[in-house]
Amino acid sequence: MTIKTHGRMFTDDTVGITQLAITDGTANQAIVTDGQGVLRFATVGAGGSVGSSVYVEDIRTGDGSTVTFTLSTAAPYEESILVFVDGVAQPTSSFTLPSTTSLTFSPAPGNGAAIRICHLGIASSVANNSITGAHIAMGGDTAGDVLFYNGTDYQRLTIGTAGQHLATNSATNAPEWVTSESFTTKSASNPAVDTNPPTGLGTAWHNTTTGEIYICTDATTDANVWKNVGSGSGGDVQAFAFQGSIAGYTHGGQQAGASGYDTIDKFSYTSQSDATDVANLAITMWYCSGASSGTHGFSMCGGEGVTRQKTINKYSHTSDANATDHGDSTTQATSGAGCSDVGNGFGYVCGGITAGPIARIDKDKFAFATNVTATDIGDITVARQAFAGITSSTHGYNAGGYIEPTTSYNIIDRWAYASGGNSSDVGDLTLARSCRAGTSSATHGYCAGSYNATAASYTDIIDKFAFAATSTASDVGNLTTGIQGNAGSSATDAGYSVAGQFIPVGTVLNRIEKYSFTADVDSTDWANLTQARVLPGTSQV
Repeated sequence: MTIKTHGRMFTDDTVGITQLAITDGTANQAIVTDGQGVLRFATVGAGGSVGSSVYVEDIRTGDGSTVTFTLSTAAPYEESILVFVDGVAQPTSSFTLPSTTSLTFSPAPGNGAAIRICHLGIASSVANNSITGAHIAMGGDTAGDVLFYNGTDYQRLTIGTAGQHLATNSATNAPEWVTSESFTTKSASNPAVDTNPPTGLGTAWHNTTTGEIYICTDATTDANVWKNVGSGSGGDVQAFAFQGSIAGYTHGGQQAGASGYDTIDKFSYTSQSDATDVANLAITMWYCSGASSGTHGFSMCGGEGVTRQKTINKYSHTSDANATDHGDSTTQATSGAGCSDVGNGFGYVCGGITAGPIARIDKDKFAFATNVTATDIGDITVARQAFAGITSSTHGYNAGGYIEPTTSYNIIDRWAYASGGNSSDVGDLTLARSCRAGTSSATHGYCAGSYNATAASYTDIIDKFAFAATSTASDVGNLTTGIQGNAGSSATDAGYSVAGQFIPVGTVLNRIEKYSFTADVDSTDWANLTQARVLPGTSQV
């Protein structure tokens, strides 16, 4: 065959490199075009792409039983190869790649079947960290957008507005933009250990009454810690620390006759040994109550002879020095109950009996840090005396009590430290009685022993009730004997009944009994006070 073009004559088998006017390539290269009329030699890879490898085929023959055949080139996916058996293309579902260099049929190709495996040039998987941001697009992308995983797929969070911060949403499953104001709560009162801010750590709290500013540094549920970062005098708000871990203190009390003590005894919670006399109250006091700040003990409103006092004494738990006058309650009274809001730095004197005698219904509140007169912040549910003061992290509780001469109560009432106001009746003890020996675990209140005025009898019952809006007590154990006029001391793991008297009337005790907060069991005789006494107050550290 002869072709004539532009005056030049070509015949069969006469076109070569010279006639194409291109530079010769190397062995196995092919002529390729750039799409603009320019030809060149280049290496053609598997599947016909220009690359660095030659086209690869594996030719195999079936024998009717062999299912696995070796590949000469690695194939990472079934889609990396085309497989033919006797000229028929096989779907990827008809074979698997147990490794990158082997292929397994199911079932085995027939005897003598011609197997052709064509490598398409997809010779490797995507390498780690090889996809750059330039290759990622979510659609409608804007500078400053955030990519996050929503549990099913990745999605785009559009950029927020100026001044916003990125935070975890309330469902804790995705980020969101929030304004600075979202991290700040404004309130007329301080935060509490159970505020549980939805924005968690770093939340700011602005007390608009005092000007104090707090930052949440621990958002543990119902055990928040709020650091006071303002310049005011308020302390930090932190998890409840009413219970002691080191020692219990017993202050004041009455002797067998009509005289009292100013003694402050201290006994160990960790070693079983008798108490020691470490200091004295500023005045002799009995029928007194007690409170604890974490660093100091307080003795409130005791009697001295027939004189009722409104004095509040304060003594150190670190130096064991004598007590000093720390101010006054609003009324001269005895036989009230003490509670301690350690987190916010306040003590309470509840109820009691004034001159007359007249049962008192008021609740007084005083600051642990400053020597000022207490204020009346509300009423207990029933005016009464000789009842238990019990403390949770958020509420004060009062249990039991009586009115002279023969009326006993089984009431459990409470009020919130954060709001103050009147108490509400939330439950009952198992037995109506004047129970001064109240103790507090982290979750429950206890009343141990005391006197039923209606039946004129002493009891050894240890009642237990949960810190809750509705809570009826249950009998969980017994003291070593029926005791009245005793007081309660609270460690982290146990309650202690200190002092008191038992039948026959006038037999005054120096006994310290211990009962567990972790198991509902009877008390045991733990140690002795330095003096036998009745109607003392207590504190702990």
